[in-house]
Amino acid sequence: MRARLPPSALALAALALAAAALRALLRDFPLDDDWAYYTAARALVERGELRVPDIVSPTMIAHTAWGALFAKAFGLSFGALRASTLALSALALALFSRLSVPPGREAGPATGLHLLANPLFFLLSFTYMTDVPYLAWFLLSVLLYRAALREDRASLWLAASAAAGLAYLVRQIGVLIPAGVVLLLWRSGTLTPRRAALALGPALLAVGLHQAWFHFAHGPTWASVVYNGAATAALLSDPLRLSWEVYRRLAGGVLCLGLFTAPLALGALRGWRRPGAGAAAAALVFLAPFLLLQGAFPYFLNIIHEAGLGSPTIPGLEAKISGLLGRAEFRAGLTAAALGSLTVWLGRARDLRAALAAPEMRLWALCSALQLAPPLAGGLFFDRYLLPALPFTLALGLRVAAPGRAGAGALALMLAWSVFGTWDYLNWSQARWDASREAARLGVEPERLMGGIEWNGLHSYEKGMATARASKPLAEIGEWEWLPPGPMRAVVAFCAPEGGEPLVARGYWTPLSARRGAVCVEAIRPRPPGP
Repeated sequence: MRARLPPSALALAALALAAAALRALLRDFPLDDDWAYYTAARALVERGELRVPDIVSPTMIAHTAWGALFAKAFGLSFGALRASTLALSALALALFSRLSVPPGREAGPATGLHLLANPLFFLLSFTYMTDVPYLAWFLLSVLLYRAALREDRASLWLAASAAAGLAYLVRQIGVLIPAGVVLLLWRSGTLTPRRAALALGPALLAVGLHQAWFHFAHGPTWASVVYNGAATAALLSDPLRLSWEVYRRLAGGVLCLGLFTAPLALGALRGWRRPGAGAAAAALVFLAPFLLLQGAFPYFLNIIHEAGLGSPTIPGLEAKISGLLGRAEFRAGLTAAALGSLTVWLGRARDLRAALAAPEMRLWALCSALQLAPPLAGGLFFDRYLLPALPFTLALGLRVAAPGRAGAGALALMLAWSVFGTWDYLNWSQARWDASREAARLGVEPERLMGGIEWNGLHSYEKGMATARASKPLAEIGEWEWLPPGPMRAVVAFCAPEGGEPLVARGYWTPLSARRGAVCVEAIRPRPPGP
């Protein structure tokens, strides 16, 4: 008999989400790359100009337009732009719940909680990053393609392809959604010219119009030339480095997805069969070199890091108050949970294969796998690049697992990690932004303050990149060449509340510890001339 989460647990999860959303919406400062996407939304709202910032690598056209709608309705602010992401986050949760059950069945009230509790999805829902909006359009297209495969109606094929086109206009990898559908139809022997035209038509139209606009009207950006182009080409041209990077990203990705499905793995223990010696040996051989070289979590840059959650773009991380999330024992526990989860799924491999035999699961599996192909060989790999594959992985586990009390408890712990980690991220980011503004009021020129990529990007990027563009080709512009020439006067960093006398100090409360954290602005003293 399947155990259900009690209504009180669901109500608590909803309350935590609502409280986090309110705190995020009331704070007017950027997180991570929000500042770059904000400049695009500002150009569209204030000047009616559709521009892709030079530092941005996604297509982001639909993302900018969606955010501009909310900025028009509520005023241009980071809170309004976060509201646009939260709306699509709710859509993604609803779509995930619908896709996670076989056609014709109803999802349980707790189904969406398995995605909501994930730290990548939870934290990114409170930003204006493209990851969660892309996931929403991706899941919508998969749902519509699933219906089209079942009913073979032209309207469903066209709607699914249009949703894939929207996904492409947020992130380029959206073009792989209809490609996966056509590949599935071809492999099953059901591909016809009519189905190919309907499945591909609107999506390819979106791709063609965007490419024509981008290359002939807008013009290439620095990121499209250097980040998407040169960095990827450099990796592809080095077979040894490429092999290592693909292996590292695959092994780390498998461990991350193992960790994120650990609550479901506890529910899958019933019916578990000890994995065969061959499967266990293959898993050990595959993961052992990675674990020996990389150690414990975290494995990739960006959302999950050694001192909590969020993108730590200021120095002094060793001074950050992080409580349990900053302890080596916690990171070792995450690694052990990932390995344990993968062991359970190896023992349920037969059941997983049976669940994967369903046509709608094969469709979703192929589309999700294709989403990971470009990042595996790209210039950089961030943990948030795993997000498009996460819903399918969870859904496959839900087809096999029978959630019980242990699984519900583990899910509650993961939700707590996400909520408290995100809350901490919002609090120290607020303190960092307040300290930077106070330093500017005290006379530090904003462009001479090292306040993290968010601060420096908003105050220096557009002017600095325009200057660099005027002096040399895009391919020759360095990653940080947009920073103003000359020395910086001050730097923002985590600090001990009781240490020194900085220019500015801002304490903040963190749910991760009984101690208060602090962010300081320290003057940068020029080095004395050398001998």
